[in-house]
Amino acid sequence: MNTPKTVLLLVIAAAMAVFFYLDGPNTLTLTTLKAQQAQLVAFRDAHTLQALALYGLVYVAVTALSLPGATILTLAGGALFGVFWGTLMVSFASTLGATGAFLAARFLFKERIQAQFGEQLQTSMRVLPKTGRFICSVCG
Repeated sequence: MNTPKTVLLLVIAAAMAVFFYLDGPNTLTLTTLKAQQAQLVAFRDAHTLQALALYGLVYVAVTALSLPGATILTLAGGALFGVFWGTLMVSFASTLGATGAFLAARFLFKERIQAQFGEQLQTSMRVLPKTGRFICSVCG
């Protein structure tokens, strides 16, 4: 494994370790959200843009690292920012997080997947530019 992949794996592992070290799964619960709601609303009222940015960054990180808590963060978005802004933030943050997870997995495991499924992938990749559709050579 080359250096950039090693660095990325270490960053991902460190972020996950910090999440679990700080007891993230037990912090991201409905009980905790309800107990902290007044303080979260006060912070949102005092620092609206910072609250939106921080919420978005946390949501992207949780989604990109596939950590538990996205459902609670979705509910928190609606509770803190209302239906419109909460939905908008969740939509963008979850899309960015999922894209990050996909790109990291592709970067880290591309060669391994190609080695294991190379023939099927080559068939599909030859068909894609001609038809504009992805054809699964394994599926038929």
